[in-house]
Amino acid sequence: MTKVICLPFAGGSKYSFKVFEDYHCEDIDVVTLDYPGRGGRMREPLLSETVAIAHNLLSQAKALIGNEDYVVYGHSMGATVGFELVHFLMNAGLPQPTHLFVSGATGPAAFSRTVRNWANLPKDELLKILKDLNGMPEEILNNDEFFDFYEPIIRADFKAVESYAYKKRQPLNIPITVMNGTREPFDEQEVKLWDDETVFPVEYMKMEGHHFFIFDHVSTIINTIRERVSTKQSTNYYG
Repeated sequence: MTKVICLPFAGGSKYSFKVFEDYHCEDIDVVTLDYPGRGGRMREPLLSETVAIAHNLLSQAKALIGNEDYVVYGHSMGATVGFELVHFLMNAGLPQPTHLFVSGATGPAAFSRTVRNWANLPKDELLKILKDLNGMPEEILNNDEFFDFYEPIIRADFKAVESYAYKKRQPLNIPITVMNGTREPFDEQEVKLWDDETVFPVEYMKMEGHHFFIFDHVSTIINTIRERVSTKQSTNYYG
């Protein structure tokens, strides 16, 4: 059994990957970590720095990995949080994951995310961005009371994304698979920056859809993870 440690997108929580957790797969155990200030950690203060969020998750991840194989998977903001978390795990001398999976994300060194300033948009403009992303329930976006509760969370997460200060380090000694939607407005050169983050050739995949394409391709993503894990187990490709 391989554990898949999932990191949510901006505004997400441990419930964000429930459809993945509910997908029946006997050799994959999907577990989603919870960022402070939402979900099961609602009483904790929000964090608005990506590296601080990743460091905060270290104890959660440590409790999960044990001696079994595991992989890390993050979508959008979760991709960068996952990347930083892997570095924290390795620096702490803990067993490293066998693979890093990311989706809906350019490389960590990409500059474009730092100039968009979504965190400080007026409420009406922020709502329009969120509706265009099409990843949030309509009942939140169309209900003032619900959105007033949610707004500080998404603003803190957008600030974390936009203020992220990339730090160049030695490439990871694990493979990386990058999955993006065919209709995401990404600069392909920024996506390819993942090449600098591992000693292995990066695997790039495209799936039909916009930024939240992942929810239309749950089986494909789960099976991709299963196949990469299976390859590792049968060939010891990862050393």
